[in-house]
Amino acid sequence: MAAASYALVVAWLSLDVVANLAGRRQQMNASFDRLHLVNTYGAFGSISTIRLELQIEGTDAAVPDDSAVWRPYHLPCKPGPVDRRPCWISPYHRRLDWLMWFAALDVAGNGTLARETWLFNLLDRLLAGEPTVLSLFADPPQFPGGAPTFVRVDVYRYWFAPLGGPDWWKRERLDQLIRPVARDDPDLRGLLDGE
Repeated sequence: MAAASYALVVAWLSLDVVANLAGRRQQMNASFDRLHLVNTYGAFGSISTIRLELQIEGTDAAVPDDSAVWRPYHLPCKPGPVDRRPCWISPYHRRLDWLMWFAALDVAGNGTLARETWLFNLLDRLLAGEPTVLSLFADPPQFPGGAPTFVRVDVYRYWFAPLGGPDWWKRERLDQLIRPVARDDPDLRGLLDGE
């Protein structure tokens, strides 16, 4: 009897919480009763409707001009190849995939990397061919000498492909976020030394 009474009280107090979750202007991390018995919780107050993804690419060309062949560094669970099915990773996130999502959110909100400057260190480690960093990627590209001569970062917009086709994703290249840089690039070195 006590459990049933408690369940009724929680259900009654949850009406405002459910109405909040069904609304267009949700309040996150808010309480809806004076005793704070039933509340909302959310890590993010809102989620964008546009999915931006950052694509790191490397080349072993001596000059990063139009003739250079760029090969992508795909993350294990982020959208990359359009024919790759989304993976199931719950309840844990792959750390670099998670950080790249935040970097893309930073670009979406600021037009550049205002907060996620760790990405420059990642590019430096890729240019060094560091095995521990390469192990974070799904089938990283192989280069003579173990490292690319240049890396760059492009921004893509992804969305789900229509059902029934061979692809899971559609994508459109929006811009180049980081121009081709070599390990001794003065701009890259300045960003790394400034941290």
